[in-house]
Amino acid sequence: MPFQSLARQTAALCLLALPVVAQETLVVTTVADSGEGSLRAALEQASGQEAPATIVIFAEGDIAIEDTLTYSGQAPLSLFGNATRITAQRDVTLLSLTGGADLYMRNIRLEGPGGWDLENRSAGPAGKGLFVALSVDQTGSLSVELENVQVTGTAGHGIHVTDCLRAEDCGADAGGQDGSAASILLRMNGAEVLGAGRGALGADGLRVEERGDGGITLLLNNVRFAENGGNGIALDEGQGGDVVLRSSGSAFETNGGYCDPDRLAPFLPDPPGASFDPGAMARDAIPGAVGGSPEDACFERRVALHGDGSVADYAFALKAGDGVEIHEAGSGAIHALIERAGVIGNFGAGLDFAETGGGDIRSTLIGTFARDNAGDAYGHRETGPGAVTGALAGAVAEGNGGRGFVFAEEGAGDLTVTGYRLRSQYNNGEGPGVEALQLGAGTGAVTLGQSQISDGVEGDGVAVTLDE
Repeated sequence: MPFQSLARQTAALCLLALPVVAQETLVVTTVADSGEGSLRAALEQASGQEAPATIVIFAEGDIAIEDTLTYSGQAPLSLFGNATRITAQRDVTLLSLTGGADLYMRNIRLEGPGGWDLENRSAGPAGKGLFVALSVDQTGSLSVELENVQVTGTAGHGIHVTDCLRAEDCGADAGGQDGSAASILLRMNGAEVLGAGRGALGADGLRVEERGDGGITLLLNNVRFAENGGNGIALDEGQGGDVVLRSSGSAFETNGGYCDPDRLAPFLPDPPGASFDPGAMARDAIPGAVGGSPEDACFERRVALHGDGSVADYAFALKAGDGVEIHEAGSGAIHALIERAGVIGNFGAGLDFAETGGGDIRSTLIGTFARDNAGDAYGHRETGPGAVTGALAGAVAEGNGGRGFVFAEEGAGDLTVTGYRLRSQYNNGEGPGVEALQLGAGTGAVTLGQSQISDGVEGDGVAVTLDE
């Protein structure tokens, strides 16, 4: 059902559906940015009370804001819109929760100025759609639930939920200092994040960062992440907790294109990579870092040396975001169940799961379709002592720039993959359609039944069984 009609049908029922707990309901009666009856005034009032707060927007029309709307309270907040667009023409975060409160939000569209690209970048800090920060002493679980919510047009992350003490400089994997002991639970139903993160490098459609003892759980139902500048989704767990992803009927399309290849490829050296015999190439004779482009930080430069200090090889590449990226760097595991997903046209990989600590990767893919991604369609890489387990049914990889299905175990754990009715074809990477690598001390086994792998199956340290 369209956003507007659904919202208007449900707005009048909001008060009847409220939880039976002691709380105050605040009604927004004007679309003005501030003043009596405004959303800003309601958030300010709710921030000062200890009981859970409910805000219902009865006013019709757009709420155009000049500065961030902030809820600083610690009590749970429920926010019901009325086909409400909250818009900003300035590069600001639209809605910010700074006190570690639970959030339920429904029937609201958060819309930034849009028009971002390499020539029109954020001057910083890049504004976000929704920002939620945990408090340093938080325990238990932070809950964020978004139903029929859209986020678009922001320079920075579309949605950013963080347990990093340095929220704006958390870094990847284990960086960013410790966070709280709390976990993060994020539910999204019938939501969309479209065209966010296009004004700053590394800005994702959805980014969740967790430090400390807690984990991340993300539950998606009928959610679309498309045309975001960085990853469609980035889940970054740096310490003890697990990452759990459950997705049904969702789409991850054309994400990761902030470093636009059409504009930046002419600045790559020619050739962008080369290999040399020992003693043949001095380090100062190869191309240096790229300069003078619209965004020099988009370029990656890698140099490997021989033992004598001469160059073994160098390579330049453009940074690109994935459809879904999960990085787990602590003792926790990655548990993913993805069914009926479209993973199409992302500038990096389709799905990229990486675990570097003691936990496992356990991936279940059912009825997924990955096509035209620039990198691998489905990537799973374990470099720690954990195991890699894949259970796949009806998963498809077609026309991707990398390989179709990748499972790699570089540590002490076992690698076990079972696939039924898989299809892999027209993938153009250097590797095969299905690649399974057991490079550590564990065992490896791949069993594929009734599958069509036209671009081949390759196992290294792995027993491969193909059943018709």
